[in-house]
Amino acid sequence: MIIGLRELRFFLEIVALKSISKAAESLHITQPALSTKIKKLEQTLGFTLFERNWEGVQLTTKGGYFLPYAVQLLQSMEDATTVLNQDNGNAMQTFTEVINDSQRLRIGIDGWLLPYVLPRLYKVLTADTTEHGLKIVTQPSLVLKTLVSHSCLDLAFFYSVDPSEDKAIRALPLYEDEMILLCHQSHALLHSPIEHLSNVINNLPFILFDNPTLSHHSQITKRITDLFKIQHFHVVDDLYTAFSLISHNLAFTILTATCALHLQNHSIFSSIAVKPLGNYLPLAYINMAGSTSFEQSPIFEAITAAMQNTKKPANNAG
Repeated sequence: MIIGLRELRFFLEIVALKSISKAAESLHITQPALSTKIKKLEQTLGFTLFERNWEGVQLTTKGGYFLPYAVQLLQSMEDATTVLNQDNGNAMQTFTEVINDSQRLRIGIDGWLLPYVLPRLYKVLTADTTEHGLKIVTQPSLVLKTLVSHSCLDLAFFYSVDPSEDKAIRALPLYEDEMILLCHQSHALLHSPIEHLSNVINNLPFILFDNPTLSHHSQITKRITDLFKIQHFHVVDDLYTAFSLISHNLAFTILTATCALHLQNHSIFSSIAVKPLGNYLPLAYINMAGSTSFEQSPIFEAITAAMQNTKKPANNAG
């Protein structure tokens, strides 16, 4: 799938003006040409972005969901080109050389895995192994797998729901992460048998994460909604907000056990209880993978040994 930045700008201009004709005038192109560009963008994406009404055009449901990603993508590209095209002499040259130093150890970690991965990495990464410095990036698992497969990262730590998905890289399994239910410690969900949880939810909203991470995987989401007959949702995009809602008994959610490590020692977690779900939901697999060249290095072997010899993190919350 290839999406041009020009098409994204066209899309955002139509959103802003709520009219294809006004957007065409603003962009200094003809209306038929703009309509053709948007139609091609929709064909590339696989869904319709706009629907027409008497006021002009409005976003479809999927178009509305796509909008923030389009804004972020375009802004990221504009930020990058602005920085790299600046003429700041030696200062700019130094900045780009530091960022793009090929000898720097480039590590990508799914943000939800940071509490698990970083302490174990620090035990291996000594002054000798980081002589040229580190570059650590946090991105969703799907992004990391793409980056390491193209050697844009030396090493990546990521989730997989199905290990067979990772055909473009040689993923090394670290451990299987079980799914857990998080709710307020006073809620009846905590003490009910898993098969009867749907009877005690009492319209308590389920927290759905609106980001391209593990818990938004369609397979898991469908299994959860079917299992608990969920009809009410809160939508958030970060763990702290989710835990805050749960701590006030306003919602519950289901995550991987490792995710709970983020705020397990935070005061917000003091009123949250954890209920393991065992085999009621698919397990999540935490893997690591190195680029083709990095897999041959001694540091890769050391990191692999440290990660595979580490016990699965205990989840003692609640």
